[in-house]
Formats: sequence, structure tokens, C-alpha cells
Amino acid sequence: MAQKFRTLIGDWSTGTGPLYRRLAASIAAAIERGVVPVGERMPSERAFAEELAVSRRTVVAAYALLKSEGWLASREGSGTRTQRPASDGDVFHMPSDDGDAVLYSKLIGDKRGIIDLTLAALPASPLIFDTLSQSGDDIAALMARYHGYLPLGLPELRESIAGDFMRRGLPTHADDVLVTTGSQQAITLTARLLARPGDAIAVENPTNPGALDAFHQGRFDLVPLDVDSDGIAIDRLQERLTRRHPQLLYVTSSFHNPTGAVLSLPRRRALLEICARLHVPIIDDLAMVDFSLGDSLPPPLAKLDTNGIVITVGSADKLFWGGLRIGWARAPRSLIVRIGRLKSANDLGSSLISQLLTSKLLPLAERAKTLRSKELGASFARAARGLRELLPSWKWEQPRGGLSLWIELPWGNAEQFSQIALRHGVNVVPGSAFSVDGRHTQHLRLSCVAPAGEIDEGIRRLALAWETYQRAHASASYARPVI
Repeated sequence: MAQKFRTLIGDWSTGTGPLYRRLAASIAAAIERGVVPVGERMPSERAFAEELAVSRRTVVAAYALLKSEGWLASREGSGTRTQRPASDGDVFHMPSDDGDAVLYSKLIGDKRGIIDLTLAALPASPLIFDTLSQSGDDIAALMARYHGYLPLGLPELRESIAGDFMRRGLPTHADDVLVTTGSQQAITLTARLLARPGDAIAVENPTNPGALDAFHQGRFDLVPLDVDSDGIAIDRLQERLTRRHPQLLYVTSSFHNPTGAVLSLPRRRALLEICARLHVPIIDDLAMVDFSLGDSLPPPLAKLDTNGIVITVGSADKLFWGGLRIGWARAPRSLIVRIGRLKSANDLGSSLISQLLTSKLLPLAERAKTLRSKELGASFARAARGLRELLPSWKWEQPRGGLSLWIELPWGNAEQFSQIALRHGVNVVPGSAFSVDGRHTQHLRLSCVAPAGEIDEGIRRLALAWETYQRAHASASYARPVI
């Protein structure tokens, strides 16, 4: 329960004022927005304090403040539960002091000087601006030509995507491609088509949290598959798949999120052989494939696939700009038609203007990758230097690609540490957010795409937070009960 509430209230410690006021304001904001339902039982003070890595008196004071303001009520036998304060017409009153100003700042998205090292997404590529400025006449022609609804995607873009696969050595026709609203939709639609609620889906552990969200939303039973530096561990794969009978397997074969691993060629072949034998389709997520840090890649899974079991998903959002919201799925044509029917029922088709722009950008992909490679090489070097100098006890390996570092703390709990880091003005993602079964609590992911100054300052703040965490741990370790 405490972990769920921590997730619901989000970045509660941002802003100014005493910690208990920040916590109270964030809980009130969550109740006001409906994120925390009225009548919900609050976690115990002790459990919530442990989850938030604060003293118990901070939670006690926050609960007391919320009770005085009418957001919480305690009743004998039912614990402390949420409610809405009685006010004139139940009108929301804006906060009036610095402590409660967090409530307002959360509603408008004000991060109050927080350095965010959680988001693995780059700013817009400079290639977009030139392409957009030259596309006015083409946009006008597009609007005159189409009524606006193309569930399978703009023909010109499907041709461009097929051409991009061809450049990667994977023969592809436009009819093998479906355009989606980001790769997340491609994953969601494919899972909904091939599995029903309660069915098993096998996933890497850790894995992309966006895919986890999609699978949890579909109410699927997730089968965790261990990952090492060469990708999915194959030794027990057949036994696990035979025992659980998944309807689908999800993998990031190139530059795994969050570890940056690449599935080795022998493991690619073994994975395809096992899944073909057991009739398990594979979603291969190539959203990170363009972010190599120098290594060449094995052939795509779909190129090695002789049984038509691989559905490849990708995106223009990572390479060019997240605001495009354009992704795709490549699969046998009969399957593309079925996914397309599901997409049509879902949204009637993705934005045609974004699709047109993406169709012009994809032929510039190699140029875009060169520009991104220079940015990322410098960012990773800067992050590595800062970590070695200021946090030498932290363990990590240089990834082969991707946008982040997967870090193992020498001890402790990354969820608790992330709360302390946030109070020092830097936001990182604990490893449990990437886990199917709650493991990886000693890991965190550090995004390396922030501006240079923010990476330097973010790591400096992490080092200060780590000192605080170590002191708190030492104090707790030496504490002894009085007998």
C-alpha cells in the first residue's frame, strides 16, 4: 500500500518549505485530482515513512495537517481515510503559503529547479525545422488529397518505412507496414490482438516501462525472463516458456532499455528456434536501434526469422522528436491487416501531418544518427567522468548503445535513495520501475541526454544525496532499543 501511494503522489518533495507540508500538499493534490479516490485507506505512518525515506514524525505531521484541513479523517476500526474538505460548493482553493504552494506548482507542472535525469528522450533534431519549413505546399496538397482517415497509414510514409528497413538489410514492402501513434501503440495493439486478459506474455526483466504499462493495462500475466550483457538468458528459456505457455514474447534485441545490452547472434538464433517450435510470436522493439555507441549490430531478428513469427516495432520519436508521435509495426501482411482493423477501431489513424513530415525525415536518418552520435558520445563521457570522480562505489558498465546508464548501488534500496535524491534536487528512476516482479531494487537508471551542465550538476547532487543516505543508514544501523 505504501509503495502504491508513493507512486500516486509523484514528486512530492519538490518545492520549498518543511517536508511535512510538501508531503501534505502533494497528497491533497492527488485527492483533488481524483488520483487517490475519496474513502481510500492511507498507509500506516511507519510504513509510509519507510517507503518515502523520511522520519516517522514527518508523516505524522503531514497527516495531522491534512486532518486539520479536512483531507483525511480517522475512524475507529477503519484507519485513516481520504475525504474532500467541506467548503463553499466544494470549490478548490489555491494555496496561500510557500509550503502549500507545491499543490499549485504540481498542477501547472513547475519542477522548481529539479534536474530531471529520468527521461530517455532527446530534444527535437535540427533536421525537423528545415523539413517543416519546406513542407507548406505538401501539407496543403495532403489536405486536399485525403479526407484525413488512413488507418494503415499514409502511403508515402509506409514506403519510407519500408525503404528504411531495406537499408538495414531487411526486405520489406509497404504492405508489410502499419503506421501507429508511437511505438507504444504498436506494442499495445499487437498484444491486444494476440493475447486476451489473463493470458501469459513473456518479457525481459528488467524491461521498457512503457511496455510494462501496456501489458499491465491489458491485464496480462507477465513471465519474467532474465537478462545479462548478451540479452535474454537462453539456458532456461524453453523450460519456462513450455511451463507458462505465453501467447507472446516481448524483447528489445538492440540496445535494451534500460541496460543497453545487445542480444547476441547465437542467442537470436536460439530464441527464434525455441519460439518457432513452441509457436510463440515475438515483438522485437527497435525503438533504440539508432543509438549505437560504436558497435555494429547482428542482423535484425526479422531477417533471421524463417517462420514469420517476428513483429518488429519502431519509431521516429527517439531519433527525430517525441512530439511526432509516429511509430510502426512490420509483420506478415495478413497480420498487419488484422492489427490495422484494431487500430481503426481505436483511433481511425494517426496524424497525417506528422506522418507526412516523418516520410520526409526518414531518408535523412543516417545524417540524424551522425548528429545524435556526437551528442551522445559527449554526454556519456561526461556522465562517466562524473560518476567515477564523485560516486566511485557505484557499479555500471559502458552500454553498447541507448540513452542511459544502468547503475547498481553498492547497497541499499534505490526507491528510498531516489526520494532523498529528489530532496537534493535531482530526479532518477529506481530499478523497480523496470521490473516485472519487483526485483532490481538496488539499481537505478540514469538518463544521459540532459544538457552538459545539468549532467554535471545532477551527478554532484546525487553524490550529496548518497552522502545523506549513507549517514541515515549508519544512524539506523547503530540505533539499539532501550531495554
